Amino acid sequence: MQAAARGPVMETAHGFGGFIPFPDLARAFGAPPVSGVLRREVGDFRVDEELGFEPEGSGPHHWLLVRKTGCTTSFAARILAERHAVPAREVGFSGLKDRHATTTQWFTVPARPHAGDPSPGELAEGVRIVRRSRGRKKLRRGVHRENRFAIAIRAVEGDREGFADRVDRVARLGVPNYFGAQRFGRGAGNVAAAADLLRGDARPPNRLARGLYLSAARSLLFNRVLHRRVEAGAWDAYVPGDAIVVGGARRALAPGASPREGGTAAEWVSALRAHPTGPLWGLGASGAVAAEALGLERAALAGCEGWQAGLEAAGVEGGRRALRVVPSNLEWEDLADGGLMVRFALPRGAYATAVIRELFGDRDRPGP
Repeated sequence: MQAAARGPVMETAHGFGGFIPFPDLARAFGAPPVSGVLRREVGDFRVDEELGFEPEGSGPHHWLLVRKTGCTTSFAARILAERHAVPAREVGFSGLKDRHATTTQWFTVPARPHAGDPSPGELAEGVRIVRRSRGRKKLRRGVHRENRFAIAIRAVEGDREGFADRVDRVARLGVPNYFGAQRFGRGAGNVAAAADLLRGDARPPNRLARGLYLSAARSLLFNRVLHRRVEAGAWDAYVPGDAIVVGGARRALAPGASPREGGTAAEWVSALRAHPTGPLWGLGASGAVAAEALGLERAALAGCEGWQAGLEAAGVEGGRRALRVVPSNLEWEDLADGGLMVRFALPRGAYATAVIRELFGDRDRPGP
């Protein structure tokens, strides 16, 4: 039986339904003990990228640590391209950072002959170089280790003692590793555009847009499977036939397989040394799980056949993503205005809003 969504589900056409808005996805621990206002100011949401390595200090590429406020990563990349007179495609960065935030992240720009090194300082409103170096290669997508977050919640109401208990629980057990609302675009516009693309009704304006639409489609399917597992109480537990991922590995083990180091898959998942996974749909995805895990995925994706077939026809390679993510260094403190500050780090690809929604109810957004 298909899992019932707890809120509205966007239906676009037969086989292309199933989108569950982010506020309506199932929570792991029930309603949060406190509520507040998130992102009252841009500076209330801070993200700092940690590469996990240092640029070499010499080479044909400028490596620039950029602080941006209230703008997208793509906007900052365009500004850097214009200032250095290079095509936008030559500007490298590892991850897309939130627009409604103050963020720091690394960019690379090819060094032009006889041109001086860029100086730290403001490039445009909301875009500032804070550090520079040199490196041998262009920065590629998805190579950074983690992101560190500092998030202020204003006008907090509710049970603060219960909040302290919830923080402890999240730090010990983790949270469902949902894709955040920003993955689907403003008003979930990327979902409708993805359906048009996969049905052959429209062509995206460029490669970047095509990639965003395909990612939205895969994220929709993943969130739907995870929603089903949360409702079943199985998002953080091994289910027979699961494909687990160990630690920060990029590839999941074969269905039902155990790590080479010994012990069962269930023991590794219970100890948080490994996590069950959900589908990033594409070629080869249909054989990635078996037994009970396969049954859960099939039930969750009933009515989504158009998305699945379209992604395969588009040549997207299938993959797996951890259903659970455990924030590191999770801590909190009271603010002078009665609000709360929460700090934590997440591995690349995980969304801070997946953590926040288990801790706080956002009074600026409708939802359970």
